[in-house]
Amino acid sequence: MAAGSLGKGHAVLVVDDDADVREALAELVATSGRPVFTAADGGEALELLDADAVPRPCLVLLDLMMAPMDGRAFHTLPRELRPGVLGTLRKPFEVEELLAILDRHCPGPRH
Repeated sequence: MAAGSLGKGHAVLVVDDDADVREALAELVATSGRPVFTAADGGEALELLDADAVPRPCLVLLDLMMAPMDGRAFHTLPRELRPGVLGTLRKPFEVEELLAILDRHCPGPRH
């Protein structure tokens, strides 16, 4: 899973083709007090970002291995809204690792 930074907001975009993983990550982000939006693959994430359907996120949590557009393909597109890779988080990861990334890149309330 790659973490990429987009803006200065507090929202997080979770992109994963596994619905269970996507929902679990979204729930974890939401419990940290940050707004969260989800997409099932890189293409859907780009559609949301391009259409301004979601607030500009401060962080995108992006699964690297998805279909039809995986995280690597997402990063090769020449788009202004495409985040740069800040780092990777190997699954499975500790909840505290993710919370630390959120605190570092998306300042906001933490419960």
